[in-house]
Amino acid sequence: MEIPENRTIYQIGESYGSPQLIRSYVNSGMLDGQFDFNVSDDASSVFSLNSEDFRRISNTLNMSLKVYGNHSLMGYISGNHDRARFISYASGDMKYGEDSKAAGWLRNITVSDTTAYDKLIQLNAFNMTIPGVPVVYYGDEIGDPGANDPDCRRMMRFNEQLNKHEQRVLETVSRLGQLRKSNLALIYGDFIELKLERDVWVYARNYFGEIVIVVFNRNTQAKEINVTLPKMMNGIDFKATFGNETDIEDNTLNIKLPANGIEILTMQK
Repeated sequence: MEIPENRTIYQIGESYGSPQLIRSYVNSGMLDGQFDFNVSDDASSVFSLNSEDFRRISNTLNMSLKVYGNHSLMGYISGNHDRARFISYASGDMKYGEDSKAAGWLRNITVSDTTAYDKLIQLNAFNMTIPGVPVVYYGDEIGDPGANDPDCRRMMRFNEQLNKHEQRVLETVSRLGQLRKSNLALIYGDFIELKLERDVWVYARNYFGEIVIVVFNRNTQAKEINVTLPKMMNGIDFKATFGNETDIEDNTLNIKLPANGIEILTMQK
């Protein structure tokens, strides 16, 4: 392969195993990064299943950050061609543990529970706001359903082919992508956990004083979340990207999120 002059090529690999094994292929003259399947697999389960716990994905992510660091080029996927679609698990149309290839031949996989679209937004928000490189598998920016290969390779749909839920997901994921692209904290910032519960997760990214706070509510009902902010965030005014009710009083962040809701707070400028 001839590389055009003055062009940089990003090479990402695909290996399963421990973080240490995956890391062994990432170095100068080797790969720039690898897909972090350990995090992506746990994220898929945690964001799709109400029975799961944020502490599971937190533990896995922090283990990866210890191995790869806060400034790696590891890839974090919404899905790929070797698995059923995330949204089909989130809607209950696919079950973890079943033959995901056979399912695509034996029944029509749809989205029977529309709360799955909110869960898909959460997964994309997670990938867009953690250290590393977010990777959106085509169709996961709208919520295309499907079992495993070949059902997860349906023709892409656009514009008037999308229903109102898919259009909302597309608009939100597009906004998330633009937010990440324009915010150095989300690209290069250190990862700081602020609150961790079974169904609530709040973390921040900090890049030389530029701070972003990310809030998840995995509850099936709306919830008011209260977070004590560290001293480094004293006196900072934040604005809510998605317009959820937010205030800071006595250095405590108070925010109301809908069921399966997200909010990303950026600094007022």
